[in-house]
Amino acid sequence: MSVNLSPIGNDAPFIDASGNPLNAGLLYTYVAQSVTPATTYTTSLGNVANANPIVLNSNGYPASGGNVVEIWLTAGVNYLFVLKPS
Repeated sequence: MSVNLSPIGNDAPFIDASGNPLNAGLLYTYVAQSVTPATTYTTSLGNVANANPIVLNSNGYPASGGNVVEIWLTAGVNYLFVLKPS
């Protein structure tokens, strides 16, 4: 499987309307124009799936088990990202 680094969620923290990190925010991923959940991955190998939703840490970064994770997307799949507060 081929994956590409997501342009969303890898280079800057998510913030709230006041400019504060979105602590415990939830980042949902769907197949574009649907309500079908879409899998993202933590590595460039595409062999470890992220949770869906991805929970943001206290600094507003995607995390799993206390560790910041990357978001890799399946090549050829169009994604819809939905960010919600905790």
